[in-house]
Amino acid sequence: MNDLEEKTVTRMKGTTVVKPVVYGNVSRYFGKKSENGHTHQWTVFVKPFDNCCMSPFVKKVVFRLHADYNDHNRTVTEPPYEVTETGWGEFEVLIKIFFVDVNEKPVTLTHLLKLFHTDPDITLGKKPLIIEHYDEVIFQEPYPLFHKLLMEKKRVTCGEYKHHYDHETFKKNDFEQMKSVHKQVESALETVRHFKVLTARAIHALQEHEKESLDAMNDEQVD
Repeated sequence: MNDLEEKTVTRMKGTTVVKPVVYGNVSRYFGKKSENGHTHQWTVFVKPFDNCCMSPFVKKVVFRLHADYNDHNRTVTEPPYEVTETGWGEFEVLIKIFFVDVNEKPVTLTHLLKLFHTDPDITLGKKPLIIEHYDEVIFQEPYPLFHKLLMEKKRVTCGEYKHHYDHETFKKNDFEQMKSVHKQVESALETVRHFKVLTARAIHALQEHEKESLDAMNDEQVD
C-alpha cells in the first residue's frame, strides 16, 4: 500500500479477518550419525490450515535457526514456507511472517524443533516424527486493498496439505474445556462474592456491637 492510499483510504472499521495456520516440524532419524555428527533431517514449516494460498497477503517468512547454522536467518518468499536442514539437537525456531501491507505488523510464532520421541519406530527412523501446532492470525480493521487480498480463496499450488492432527477436533475440545473452566471460574467468583457479603455483614454486626458496648459504657459512667 503506497503513501497516497494511506492518506485517502481508511481502515475498515469493525472488520476482523482470521487466517488459520499450522506450523511445526517433521524430522527423521538417519539410522546412524553422519560424518559431521548430524543424526536427523528435519523440515520446519508454516502452512495454511484451510489450504488457501497465503502468498496473496504474505510477503515473506523468516525462519531464525540456531546460531550454529550458517545463515541462520532463512527467508522464504513463496510457498511452501519451510526450511529443510540436518542436525543433531533440538532448539527453538522463531517463525516471523511479514505481510504485503507494511501497515500490518509481522507475526512471530515460536516452535521447539523436535527430533526425539519414545515411539520405537520413530527412534529407529522407520517413520518420521511430526509435530504440528494450530494457531490463528487475526487482522483487525485492515485496509480495503489488503482485505481483498486476505479474502482471496486461491488454492495452494504446491499440493494439498494433509494435516497430521485433527485440529478441528482439538479446537472443539479446547472450546469445551474453556467453557468448563469458565463455569468453574464463575462458580468460584460467586463463592467469593457470597463470602464478601457475609464478611461485610459480620463486620457491620461487629461494628454495631462495639458501638452498643461503647454507648453502654458511657451510660454507666454518666450514672
